[in-house]
Amino acid sequence: MESSTQAEVASPAFVMFIAFFVLVIMWLFIFMIGKGRNWARITFLVLFIVGTPFSVLPLMQSLGANPISGLLGIVQTIIQIVALVFLFQKPSSDWFREMKAN
Repeated sequence: MESSTQAEVASPAFVMFIAFFVLVIMWLFIFMIGKGRNWARITFLVLFIVGTPFSVLPLMQSLGANPISGLLGIVQTIIQIVALVFLFQKPSSDWFREMKAN
């Protein structure tokens, strides 16, 4: 939704490459978490914590420039927080331990 804003900073091809790369990495984490790999959920948490401070300003700018895109970014962040809470609750931890034992 903000490709015109991003195109001012980098070429559209570069923006698409980075978006594709991020999606592949996210898919890898989701896939590995689904296979019960504990390192994947811990790495996902660490990357989320490290990336959150860097996403606040762009999210606020996005809300001002394009409110729909900004709201989608906020919704995405909320969904990630909920997913992380679920990933570190006791039933999830028990499931990861069981998957490791198998």
